[in-house]
Amino acid sequence: MKPLGGSCALIGIIVGIVSLIKNRNEASFKRNSIISIILCIVALFGCVLTSPSSSSEPSATSSQTSQSSSVSPSASTPAASSAEASSSSPTPDPELLQAQQSLQAKITEAGNLLSSSENQVADDSTRTALTQAIDNANAVSSTDPADYAAAEQSLQSAMDAVQSSEAQKQASDAAAQQAAQEQAQRQAAQEQAQRQAAQEQAQRQAAQEQAQHNAARDTQTTTTNTGKTVKRGQFCSKSRIGETAAASNGGIATCTSEGPRARWK
Repeated sequence: MKPLGGSCALIGIIVGIVSLIKNRNEASFKRNSIISIILCIVALFGCVLTSPSSSSEPSATSSQTSQSSSVSPSASTPAASSAEASSSSPTPDPELLQAQQSLQAKITEAGNLLSSSENQVADDSTRTALTQAIDNANAVSSTDPADYAAAEQSLQSAMDAVQSSEAQKQASDAAAQQAAQEQAQRQAAQEQAQRQAAQEQAQRQAAQEQAQHNAARDTQTTTTNTGKTVKRGQFCSKSRIGETAAASNGGIATCTSEGPRARWK
């Protein structure tokens, strides 16, 4: 009934306003129209204030409260179940966690060694074994810390073999370098000896030639077989042409051909 009264009051206001406009020149109608409009306005406000919407709000609020109170136990159920699940989950084994971390660190170390040892080992099969050990270590999946420790031990053994092979290659390279240096030194010494021998041979040959030259010169300045001195301008035998002899007036005279005869000059 209240919505109907409000509608009627609104219609009365509209009719009163229209009547007031039409009969504005007549005082009695004007007064009655204003009174009716005021009454309709009061009736409209009364209907609005007493509308069921205001009374329904508490019930809605109470219903929401009841719903929230009914929902809250079920809403808290997942949180409670998760708390129960977390409390029931097993705690990690510290020994297992430590074994996993230690193996992972050893895998990283082995990978670095595998990279740095390329072309640096005497036996490349050691690097192949190290690669296999790294693959095996990465494949370990167990809850027993002993399995991780065993994989780490195998990995360390493979690394030791690679490092030993590296040391062998370094020693072999050093020995080969030392041998090459010694060979170069021997070759240099041999070449030096050959040059020294060649110099000595040249010196001996030069000395021999000088001796021969001196001997020839000494032969040319020898006296005659008689050992007597000769006089320059004196005739000599043609068979003695080229011979020298001591001149009586000093110096050396040589038997020289002069026309059909020979003279000491």
